[in-house]
Amino acid sequence: HDASNTGKLRAVFEPAGAEVAALTVMEKIPHFAICWLGMGGDGHIASLFPNTDPQADAPQNVVRLTPDPLPPKAPFDRISLTIPALLASDVVLFTLGGSAEKRAVFEAAARHENDLPVARFLAAARQEVTCFT
Repeated sequence: HDASNTGKLRAVFEPAGAEVAALTVMEKIPHFAICWLGMGGDGHIASLFPNTDPQADAPQNVVRLTPDPLPPKAPFDRISLTIPALLASDVVLFTLGGSAEKRAVFEAAARHENDLPVARFLAAARQEVTCFT
């Protein structure tokens, strides 16, 4: 699908020799060297939106969920790694794309001033988290 992040990653990284695996073909979630995330202005990460109540101790690695409201540019259900699966990595990087609003949401989450998915993720992280804006 045109909105697939996996497809976008494949287009960039596979020509350089990297292997990009989709969740639908994985039998087991591997340990990741890097967890590279963006964040929406509503504090969602991956496809873990505020209405989906992501938990830092979720027992499963992968979930199917429906954002509410559905984003106009991508109005469909999602498959996402859970917070524990995302945190099963050596390094965590965030890219916020230079948005002052997103930076403010991220910084408030880092200070535990909200209960957005990004705040839950940051509170559960045991490794260093680097954020690029």
